[in-house]
Amino acid sequence: MRLGLSSIWLLCVSAVGEDRPLTALEKRFQESLNNVTLSGTFIEDGIAEVSEDRYVIERVSKSSGDTWKFQVRLEFNQKEMKISVPAEVKWAGDTPVIVLSNFPLPGAGMIDARIVLSNSRYAGTWMGKKHGGKMFGNVIKN
Repeated sequence: MRLGLSSIWLLCVSAVGEDRPLTALEKRFQESLNNVTLSGTFIEDGIAEVSEDRYVIERVSKSSGDTWKFQVRLEFNQKEMKISVPAEVKWAGDTPVIVLSNFPLPGAGMIDARIVLSNSRYAGTWMGKKHGGKMFGNVIKN
């Protein structure tokens, strides 16, 4: 009985820590987003004023299936936060689309976003409980 439980535990540990090989597109995606800053502008629906859009992505790693983990630093309400963001990455041909659904952003509530990345640029839409908008800018290596 003891050998059986030990074997099951070892199988679970090795399955969790198992590195799955990335496809060429996934490798390129990961390399292009490790240690970068997304820097641009965003607008809120119904408001003409543009605001600075800035996120530091420290590291990106694939979790499982289409889910990736983004280690992000951002400023919200004049306070810098470090958060881990699980998001799906879908592919439109060779173009990655980051899909964030019902993510609980501290201080902002639930956020949905769709962000397209292409040639060191990003563009997307975002939606919170009471407002939404659009964002766009450049992906800059740190």
